[in-house]
Amino acid sequence: MQVNVGAPQHDPPFSILSNGGATTIPPHSSEIVIVQYAPTTKGTTNDQISITSDDPKQKKPIIVRLKGKSKAPKH
Repeated sequence: MQVNVGAPQHDPPFSILSNGGATTIPPHSSEIVIVQYAPTTKGTTNDQISITSDDPKQKKPIIVRLKGKSKAPKH
């Protein structure tokens, strides 16, 4: 199956460390996507990534919502 993992809009503080973009997943297999939250300021950030594929049973993108909350960075 061909899969595409879209990047978060707020990069940083969210970023995909591995397996973002287009990839092929063999039958009966899985793929792990690692998303990092590395804020540089205090506050809350909401974002999302979308996952699309060529699976005929999955017509709409899968939306994974992301939320991060941080305190003031330590210096």
